[in-house]
Amino acid sequence: MLLMLWIVLGLLTGFIVSKVMSKLKYAWPHDMLLGVLGAVLGGQLSIMSQPERTTNPGIGSLLVAIAGAIIAVVAYRLITRQKYA
Repeated sequence: MLLMLWIVLGLLTGFIVSKVMSKLKYAWPHDMLLGVLGAVLGGQLSIMSQPERTTNPGIGSLLVAIAGAIIAVVAYRLITRQKYA
């Protein structure tokens, strides 16, 4: 259930970041996939850092998942030097 929430958050965050950072119409699907990757990795890292909270990770895990999605999209764009405007 938590994995599904991370995926949805990653899709939503990737879409929003794509719209904020770029006016290119073709970039949003790619950014959504990067958002999912970042959200899942961020959420997983959050749970691994707090092993006592694996049954109920809480809002912190969701916030780290959102941050991971943003970092993944921004890092990819910086590495590939995609234009933001």
